[in-house]
Amino acid sequence: MQESIALNMLIATSDDGLSLDEFVICLKEFAMKEGLPGVAAFILRLVDEFLQVLRMKVPKSNRSRCPHCGGQELAVKHVEPRQMTTSIGEVKFSWRRLICLSCRKTHVPLRDYLKLERWQSKTGELARVAVETFCEQSYRRGTAHFSTIGVNPVARSTGQRWIMETQSAQCDQKCEDVAAIMADATGYKRRPDTSAGMDNAGEVRVSIGLKRNGQWVPLGAHTQETWDQIADQIGVCVGQDQHKPELAVVDGGRGMAEAFSKVANSVQRCEWHLVSQLRYALYDDKVKKPGQQEYLDKLAALLHVQVPTAEIETIKPEERAELEKKLIGLAGEMDELIGTLERNDHPQAAGYLRASQAHTFRWLAFWLKTGFRCPRTTSYLERLMREIGRRLKKIAFGWSEKGAAQMTRILIRKIVNPQEWEDYWKKALRLDGNVKILFRSVCPAAT
Repeated sequence: MQESIALNMLIATSDDGLSLDEFVICLKEFAMKEGLPGVAAFILRLVDEFLQVLRMKVPKSNRSRCPHCGGQELAVKHVEPRQMTTSIGEVKFSWRRLICLSCRKTHVPLRDYLKLERWQSKTGELARVAVETFCEQSYRRGTAHFSTIGVNPVARSTGQRWIMETQSAQCDQKCEDVAAIMADATGYKRRPDTSAGMDNAGEVRVSIGLKRNGQWVPLGAHTQETWDQIADQIGVCVGQDQHKPELAVVDGGRGMAEAFSKVANSVQRCEWHLVSQLRYALYDDKVKKPGQQEYLDKLAALLHVQVPTAEIETIKPEERAELEKKLIGLAGEMDELIGTLERNDHPQAAGYLRASQAHTFRWLAFWLKTGFRCPRTTSYLERLMREIGRRLKKIAFGWSEKGAAQMTRILIRKIVNPQEWEDYWKKALRLDGNVKILFRSVCPAAT
């Protein structure tokens, strides 16, 4: 179907001059409130008429059939008014409902042609605008932002409902090519429930994966599950046995190493967190700040291991043997530092390092075994957590646990893999190139 449409507009300007800004604003308001919705409604009416004419004029053998029984004897039952909320405004149109004379069931050809769901009242493109707006700013500001940029206004409660209903937050897709996993957590102010004994101290737990081709993938965000439950869910997504990831990099939170040891072949403690959290262990041992620096510097120097930038296959055997020897020496140096702490009567710091020792140099052993450069810190995840914290902590508070988890899933899916985010919406909105609109000309209307 192809149509050429003439748009008739009345434009009145003052003889004394006008502000270009006022002209642009007035033209924008007309386009968003009357012009574009009116054009859309008119085109939909033409399509509905085209489908009706096509059904009546083509040979009977080629006519559309009843989707319920396959009958070809169809009649118009009635014309229904419809209203669709879009980013260009409220589009008001109507469509024909046909009735099959054989089975007496009805269907709407235009709804099938437009691939709309039953009782659908908004377009997917408006839902995408809402999701991307509300994940960048609060619901209150996002609602006002719609009016500012000329998009059809969306109420705050409506935006919250759309966020909770969107499928774009789904992060549990099967992905069996994950080589490494990262996990971290951050706090947020949730909605307290005194009857259930729940205060406002909430925590969102985030996990992402690194594929062997170097691509990051989101694995999930949770607010109610324990690390053991999260690890079980991730294990289903990334695969087990021969598909199990080689390494999991964690920040050392309680229960994280034990939980992810079930998902990955080995667990690596984040080196940055290892040094940072040693400071708190020394505080527990009553060591003041000036006395802490010596131990922190020793641990940081011990962890600072450089590996060749070349591929593992091209490294000379003698260099590889030297690295393997260094790996053994690092374990001895860690034992020596722990012994120093014990002799100086710092049991908390010594116990902390001893508990972390088994997960300190796993990245190096993994690199020597596979040649895959896996992160030894959660720095990439920390940058992601900064964006999550900005949305959950600085912009809003009083989250429900489900709302905080859903918003975090949207953020990590949008930030971690932007191309996959675009591909999802392209598929969800069915952007297959089936529509082309060309602007031809503007000319005065005939009087």
